[in-house]
Amino acid sequence: AGTSPAQALSGGRSMDVLEVARSVEQATSMKEKLANESISRARSEVLAQRAKLKATMAEQERMLREEEARLARLEQELRTGINNEERLRIEALRKEIEVCGRDERRLEREVHQRREAMRKATDAYVEAEEQLSAKRKSRKDLESEMTELILSTGRAKDEKLTGLLMQVPASSKHADAPPPAEPPAPPAAPPAAASEAN
Repeated sequence: AGTSPAQALSGGRSMDVLEVARSVEQATSMKEKLANESISRARSEVLAQRAKLKATMAEQERMLREEEARLARLEQELRTGINNEERLRIEALRKEIEVCGRDERRLEREVHQRREAMRKATDAYVEAEEQLSAKRKSRKDLESEMTELILSTGRAKDEKLTGLLMQVPASSKHADAPPPAEPPAPPAAPPAAASEAN
């Protein structure tokens, strides 16, 4: 007794289900890896921009301290005695520095606001990436479940049809068999014998 066609077909379909499951798992893993890499890159960029901004602000703070020290020296020179031309120049520079300081503080506030907006946008991007990854995984799970259901239903239907086909030849033998032959009729009397009888 060898493997029946139903068993062979069922085995073939089982292999297809395993291949589909592996393919879906591989695709899902790749998508998850891609999403994680995208999130890591985005976070790295934010950290790099934050570090760069901190370095820039530290450099600006250092420059301001140096400028304040320079102004203090200028004031000291003013008190110790300088000519009018130098004094006017110092006053002009002082006003320009004050204007620059106001502009700098305004720009610092703008930078802070933009940095905060960038952080919120990055958080929103990361959240959207996570939601997208979750939705993709949910869709893949549903597709896997549907594929399994389709293949399972197909196997069941195939087994049922195979069973019906195996029953058809057995019933057809009785339905198509010829009826039993009737016994042959006795031979007719020869013409001569009939005339003698008369």
